[in-house]
Amino acid sequence: MKSIEPVRRPSLRQEQAAVTRRRILEGVEAMLLSGADEVSYQGVSRAAQVPERTLYRHFPTKGDLLRAYWSLLDERLGSRGMPTTEAALLADVRAVMARFDDIAPVMRAALLSKEGREMRMSVQPERVQAFRAALADATTGLAPSQRTRVCAIIQLLYSGYAWLSMREHWNLDGKEAGEASAWAIETLLRSLKRSDT
Repeated sequence: MKSIEPVRRPSLRQEQAAVTRRRILEGVEAMLLSGADEVSYQGVSRAAQVPERTLYRHFPTKGDLLRAYWSLLDERLGSRGMPTTEAALLADVRAVMARFDDIAPVMRAALLSKEGREMRMSVQPERVQAFRAALADATTGLAPSQRTRVCAIIQLLYSGYAWLSMREHWNLDGKEAGEASAWAIETLLRSLKRSDT
């Protein structure tokens, strides 16, 4: 008779740590949505109903805390992380902007608050590197300053800022904003490829 291998499951301690971590990140979100001037450990502790020392154990610095929350937002959006190719960039901008609508209040708070800016800036070096890499073929032959401008414009078109602007000023939903951004990016890339020939 064959023995049955036990299913590997996280330990009780690991499960509890994951629940606590999730609760802490929900506390960050509650603070952002409340319009608090600052996401503080004390405020997150109250919102999450966990001791402040527990926050420090899971997230030793405020940067760690905000970066983890930004990762949670990416997870909710079904994001695959930073784009790695032109094709991924075009596919992702459509999908991600459509899903921004699902978490619109959180996105708005993340875009317009001081803490949201800090969260976004925590991944800025990776973002710049990713866009430069994804657009390397399209920007070959351009002067460094032109390459930077192209990457900057495309990153802006891919951003939550573009989504928010099209939503608030033009009443476009996330799907329409994603299509508009993808069209603009494709048009710019086609123009670059034509100028190469």
